[in-house]
Amino acid sequence: ELDAVQGLPYASLELFLNNDKYKVSQVDTSRIYQIAFNFKNEDLKDLRVRQAISMAIDKENFTNVLLHGQGTPAVGPFPASMPFGDNAVHAVPFDKEKAKALLKEAGYEDTDGDGYVDKNGKNLELRYLTYTSRQELPLLAEAAQADLKDIGIKLDVNATNNYKNFLKTGEYDLFSNANVN
Repeated sequence: ELDAVQGLPYASLELFLNNDKYKVSQVDTSRIYQIAFNFKNEDLKDLRVRQAISMAIDKENFTNVLLHGQGTPAVGPFPASMPFGDNAVHAVPFDKEKAKALLKEAGYEDTDGDGYVDKNGKNLELRYLTYTSRQELPLLAEAAQADLKDIGIKLDVNATNNYKNFLKTGEYDLFSNANVN
């Protein structure tokens, strides 16, 4: 018995889409899932490393599989469905081989065969911070962790609702959140 529902978990949407008892009306919103870089990390000051990370995360797979097709990979702050949104901005393409090449160009290679790239004897290991109150963010963290492992970057995920303390102290390298613009 419900008249209206908003903010369903994407995994639950199928219960309503395939049921004649319910009318589902939906449109892309301005909510975006984003990953921000902490530029205090020396590795992330290199544009090639940031580009490699951006290229290695499979945004299509995230929206099609983890969001059950209920989203569009973002290329800018506003979706094309909004009067002030457009497709003038273009994201870097998903390309793990190019991402690996960028890391190599930046001096990162797996010299010890452990599966992770290193530079000057130190693995490229990043701290990924997110929170759990938005159900899809931990899924994004796991997807990013798997995608980045494929190019040799180790991602340590911290999914906590105490994230503001970590932001304040700078104890993160990547921060994933959901914003409504």
